Amino acid sequence: MAASLRRSASCGESHIHLARLGVVALAPNAGRPKHGVTRMAKRRGPMILLSLWTGFGLDTAPTRREEAAPVAVLEDSPTEPINAWAALMGAGMAIQSERPARAKALAQSAEASGILDGSFLARLAIAWVELGDLERASKLRERIRTPGALVSLLDGELALGRGDPDAALFAMSGRADFASERLRGIAFSDLGRFREALAAFSRALVASPGNAECLAWREWTLFEAGVQRDARQETLGKMARQRLDTLPRLLLAKMQLARGDEESARANLESARTGNRMSYRAGVLLAERWMVRGEREKARAALEASLSLAPEYQPAKDALARLMHRS
Repeated sequence: MAASLRRSASCGESHIHLARLGVVALAPNAGRPKHGVTRMAKRRGPMILLSLWTGFGLDTAPTRREEAAPVAVLEDSPTEPINAWAALMGAGMAIQSERPARAKALAQSAEASGILDGSFLARLAIAWVELGDLERASKLRERIRTPGALVSLLDGELALGRGDPDAALFAMSGRADFASERLRGIAFSDLGRFREALAAFSRALVASPGNAECLAWREWTLFEAGVQRDARQETLGKMARQRLDTLPRLLLAKMQLARGDEESARANLESARTGNRMSYRAGVLLAERWMVRGEREKARAALEASLSLAPEYQPAKDALARLMHRS
């Protein structure tokens, strides 16, 4: 893991991603960490973990024994605060490197620590959002009592998970960083406000050039706006083939549905039901296709799977109500 820490610390996108979890502090509108975190990681490997003790609401400093402990020990003992933070940091890096099984295991380890610090819980909840489990994120949000920038970001993410982009935009009021611009772009796209969505994604990509998620959403938004649709679909198709994350497949399926390619869309929606932060949306779109074909049980199963990930997602609840009404 020490080698992984050094690799991640040298990668600009990893800084942005870890900052979304609050692990690395960023200067406003900048894509590089403060306080020499990169130099520390290159020089001292596991000592990067000590940066977690600065400004993140922990009550005690690490002991000399903990300072010298190898990362393996930090991971194996999640009940002490520094070990829980190490697990959370590892989860963030695993998400960024598209290793969801590893990320889930580390997030579960961090959650098992029982830490009640609000900033820790907010970061952990955002990690679960990124893993597509909004139910766990919502339960963690209920335990947070103090407001803050990370909490507002979490509230925005959960608002999207309810199907309420207006509330997501409200939660991002006054923020101007990568995470808020990414979320703002998705909310504007959901509302059909394509010009504003493209502007938000452009600002996010200035902070994190080449960010695959924002690039995929930008292609979808350009497609919806009617800009060179064939080129947009070709680009997103390449992303879907090249990436483990299945978000490009979800957005590609939406393009295919818009153009009447039902068979290809269903195949991509099946793939996108796992492996991305918005897998719950894939289940709803797939259920709607099954309802059109009269496959009621398949539609019900897809909707129930979506609601298990995002219990408050209104489009899923509405679709299930329509399905029940027809029975």
